Parts: sequence; C-alpha cells; structure tokens
Amino acid sequence: MSEYLAGPDVAERTRVAFDWPTHIGVIGEFERSVGVGESRVALKTCVEQGSQLFENYYEATPFAHKLAELVAFAATGKRRHVAVVFTSALYRRLAERFLTEYPQYPQGAMFDTFRERVYLVLAADLEEHLGGLEGSTLVFAGLNEDSLRLLITDNRVPAHSVVLVTQRAGQFLRASLKPIVENFPEFKAYKPRIESILRQLQDLRDDASVLSTGDYVLPTFRIELSSYMSSEGCGIDPDSWAIRLDSDETHYRRDRSEVYVYDPASQFSSDRGFRICQVKSLQIGDKLFVMSSELREMVEQALRDAGVVIQSDKTFEMALRSYHEQVEKHLVKRFPDGTLSDKVRALRREMLSVDPGLEASLPQEQAMRRWIDMGESANTPFEELRPQAPLREATFKAFAQILGFSPLEAAYQWQRVIMAVRNSRRLDGRHVSDIYAYMLLQPESAMANSNIKRQTLTQLFDKAREGVATVEWVGPVKEPEK
Repeated sequence: MSEYLAGPDVAERTRVAFDWPTHIGVIGEFERSVGVGESRVALKTCVEQGSQLFENYYEATPFAHKLAELVAFAATGKRRHVAVVFTSALYRRLAERFLTEYPQYPQGAMFDTFRERVYLVLAADLEEHLGGLEGSTLVFAGLNEDSLRLLITDNRVPAHSVVLVTQRAGQFLRASLKPIVENFPEFKAYKPRIESILRQLQDLRDDASVLSTGDYVLPTFRIELSSYMSSEGCGIDPDSWAIRLDSDETHYRRDRSEVYVYDPASQFSSDRGFRICQVKSLQIGDKLFVMSSELREMVEQALRDAGVVIQSDKTFEMALRSYHEQVEKHLVKRFPDGTLSDKVRALRREMLSVDPGLEASLPQEQAMRRWIDMGESANTPFEELRPQAPLREATFKAFAQILGFSPLEAAYQWQRVIMAVRNSRRLDGRHVSDIYAYMLLQPESAMANSNIKRQTLTQLFDKAREGVATVEWVGPVKEPEK
C-alpha cells in the first residue's frame, strides 16, 4: 500500500491521510502549543503504541500474514491449486504484489515456485470462473454481497473453502446470518452452510455497538485520482478551469479538454448513456464521469486479461520502455531471419499489402528503421527518450498489425504510451485516467470491440455509471467574487 500511495497518480492529501509520521507531528505540535496537562503520559503511551502498530503493519497486517500462510499451505503443503477471491480490484493488485514479494513462506519457499497454482479472482467474476476452479481451494479474502451469495447458495463452492475476515466483519456476518436461520424458514435449504459459518464465529466477543455494511467488507481506501487540490503551488495551469463537484472534489482541466457526461436522454450519447463535451461547455447540474481508482484497476485488469502488457507503477517512462521491449520481441518473432535492413524492407512491403492507401504517406525505409531499431533506448534517460513509432495512427495500426499486436493492444499502446508521451511527457495520473475513459466510453471503444467478455464490459460500464458526480460550479480557476 505504501508503494501504491507513492505513485504519481495519488494526490498529496491522500498520502498525508495515510502517513502516520504526519499525524504524530500534528499531535506533537498540539502538545507544544496547547498542552494536555496531566494526560501527557497517557498521550505519549498511546502514540508509542500507535507507532509500534504502524511499524508492524508496514511489514504486513495480520490479515496479510494469514492470507500468505493460507496460500502457501494450499499450494505447497497440499499441492493444490488455490483461488483467492477479492472484494475489489485494488486489493487484488496489492495482494499480487505482496504475495510475490512476501519473504516468510515456510521452508524459505519463493512465490515463483508455486505461482502457477495460485489464481487471484474478483468476487464479481467468481460465478463465471467457478466451473474452471473445480478441485481448487477457495480462499475468500473478505466478503461482499457477491461472494457471500455464492458461498451460501452455490454447490460449486467446495466444503474446504476458507473465509478470511477481520473481527469486525465477522461480528457483522454473525449478526446478519443468525436471524436468518432462526426466523426465516424460507432459507431452510441453506441452513447447513449458514450454521457451519456461524459455528466458526461463535467465539467472537459480542459487540453492542451499531454495525453497518461498512463493517462487512474490508476497509476501503479512498485513493481517488484527480482528487481535490489547491490551484496554488501544484503545477495547475493558470488557464485551467475549475470543476467543483457535489462530492467535495474540485478538478482542473483546460477549457477545451474533453470530458464525459452521463446523459442517457441526449441524442448525442452512446448506447451506454455517456456523451463527450468540452469543459467550457459543462453546465451546473451535469453528471460528470470521474474515473475512480477502483474502476481504473478494473480497466487495467481487463486489459491484462486480454493480453495487454501494463506496467504496475503506471508511469509513462515504464510504459514507454515496455513498449520498446514489446516491439523488439514481436520483431524477432515476426521476422526471425535477415539483417535489420531486410526486416525493414519486409515490414514496409507487408504494411502496404495490408493498407495500400499508405503508399503516399509511408516514410522511406531509412526513416522506418527507427521504428524497430531501439538501439540504446534501454540506457537512454527518459527525458531524451522518444516513442520511435509512426507519427500517424493509421500507419501505426498497420505497423502494429504486421508485428502481431492485437487490435486492443495497438489501441492501448497508441493512446496510453505514444500519444501520452508525445503530448505531455509528464507523470500525470489524471491524464492516464482520461486515456482509460476514452478507451472505455467512446462509442467506437477499442475495448467494446475487443475480445473482452460481455459480462466484464457490463461490469465496467455499470461501475462507470456509479462514478458520476454533479457539477456545482464550473469556470476559470479564479472564481468570480461573490
């Protein structure tokens, strides 16, 4: 989580919210300026205990330690396949990195030695994957409505499945399930499974406080992209417009930047209900689409599942270097023999056979050589690194097709890497979100026309419709005086 928060697309105020030393500083300043009198010793003890907890959690939370233990036991001890079910794409991403780097597996085992027996699945996708997980150990890393429904009602969920929840979530689960078996005979068919779960929870202490659905799932970290930030000292262009939303966030965009508004009644909207407009055309009351970190993780996972290579740290530099590596790999696979000149000549010939209309605009072989001859790009500083790709999208599509990129991967590389680096060369997470919004919400969306499953796309679009906020004010950064 610390590495995730350090990413360029996370707002500074979000980092501060999860930074324990910052909170200690605030407490220390309060003690120096105001004082707490006789409570100083108690306060110091609390801070010391909190610091120790923070240090322990920095290595791994008890939940994470237990998850690693369960995965290792199933995959190495029993030599079984294990599927871990997560309630959110963010937790899936964090767990993937954590399990890969975890240093305390039994007998010094490394994750790579049993990686092929571990599947990481989203709860929303579990139902469609259950058929292929027969014989696997299921570990539910937290529960939500989707996973609980399947756990209780679907006979394909095996009896040796494991549910890992926090104490608070266990208390809520017990409080929710107990009245069902006691008061609702309609649920008799599910009584054995419910009672089995309740037996595992019987030793939890009672909690008289009010429980809510917020206690049910794992804590949700609100790491939103483009979250509120001041226009002073944050590199915001003075020509930008501010968009104040009813979610207490303020976003900054150029007046001609394109955004997406949920307006299903409009004749200009796609069949998913979104229309494009420029920031300067926004009106108070418009439902503006804001890509959350959760949706962004879901989009990236869908792209990965479709075979698109995505760097986990999301920086333009890593994405560009990854693109260069992919070009080199595809080139060797597509044209294994001959000199570089021979390969350029064959590449040009095949591109023209795919799209004869490129004849007038396609560069000569010497210029095309730069597209595949990466030279010392791996050792070139990012500031001096160039995309080394065709200038026009139509040319790039033919180039990528000949090398063997899928249409979806070609669209991703063009939007996410080549154009992004050419246009900004900045580590700007907001810009990345704009690219993903373009790929998902455009009527001729590359994602919608790819081999991504319809069910996955429906989930993404449903999540997009949830991610709208009402515009309360929009205008140049310097708001008019009231």
